[in-house]
Amino acid sequence: LEQMLPPVYQCCRGHLMCEACITSLETRTPAGAICPMCRLRLPSPRVECALFKQVAARLAYTCPHEGCNRSIRYPEIVSHKEKCEHRKFQCGYCYDFFSVRDMCAHAKSHEEIDVVNAASITTYVSRKGQTIVKAA
Repeated sequence: LEQMLPPVYQCCRGHLMCEACITSLETRTPAGAICPMCRLRLPSPRVECALFKQVAARLAYTCPHEGCNRSIRYPEIVSHKEKCEHRKFQCGYCYDFFSVRDMCAHAKSHEEIDVVNAASITTYVSRKGQTIVKAA
């Protein structure tokens, strides 16, 4: 399970669901999503749990990326996860996964790939001009 970050929604009995889960429930049952805990129909429009948002602002969340042990408060954890140097990217050449910090060295290991703008790890390009990895 992933960390639950706001917005978090609740059913009429107070059971909590994250954005991804409630969206999945609504997509699978367009006639009316059902709470997986109490089996009652979820309210429409969604009801956000205001208490959870207040509690989340007081909690420190650990970055979920392997190798990063930073503990960060909400809402800063959201932007950190998107920019963390430990987040994984798939090499478009061999299809293995590497962290942003390891991708440059990995790309250089492929003789067929020219590394472009390695300082910001923006783009790796093959000699044929095909973009292999683009990471910001």
